[in-house]
Amino acid sequence: MGIRSMHGDLSITKSEEGVPPDIQIRGKKMWVADTFRFPGVSLSDNVSNALSSRSGVIMNKCKDQAHPVDYAAALSVDKSSKNEGPLYPTSQLARVLEQELKEQVLPLPHVGSVRGAGLFRRVESVQDMQTRQPFEKLGVATAVHDLWLELDVQVYVYEGVADGTLGDVTIFAPGYNCTEGNIQIMVDTVDKTISNTLA
Repeated sequence: MGIRSMHGDLSITKSEEGVPPDIQIRGKKMWVADTFRFPGVSLSDNVSNALSSRSGVIMNKCKDQAHPVDYAAALSVDKSSKNEGPLYPTSQLARVLEQELKEQVLPLPHVGSVRGAGLFRRVESVQDMQTRQPFEKLGVATAVHDLWLELDVQVYVYEGVADGTLGDVTIFAPGYNCTEGNIQIMVDTVDKTISNTLA
């Protein structure tokens, strides 16, 4: 496809520190209530200009590439969010999620760390909270996941993050259309169950 800076169309999103990236990869089903697929790569003016001064083409193949209806819908939503404000107050929701996880979950037994950005936060489960030594058995993160799933809290599971085999992380990534109430229910559920699961 031809090179074009996304500043004039779909804005590059700044980080929490207010610094825009040079290249930003956008995932599938990014806009319009998970109805339309809209993957893509946004380029800063510097990167776009550098590429345009050469071939002016990015060679790529993507199963959802260049679908006109999806692009029209995404551009319309992006324009509305610029004129009327974002569809969902994600910055506020991200602050609530970060605060609640750090206040309620981080002090719990066997929680080594809470990290992340935006609405994407990870909780590390450890055997020793001081040294952050991982559990010496497999499946801890999966056990946590299965229990929370029974209680209608869905998380992502990553195991082997410490050495390729051991090391347990669960990731919270609520949708953009969640509410502060949803986040509070999620965190309260984690608070009530994590001690029993990892004891």
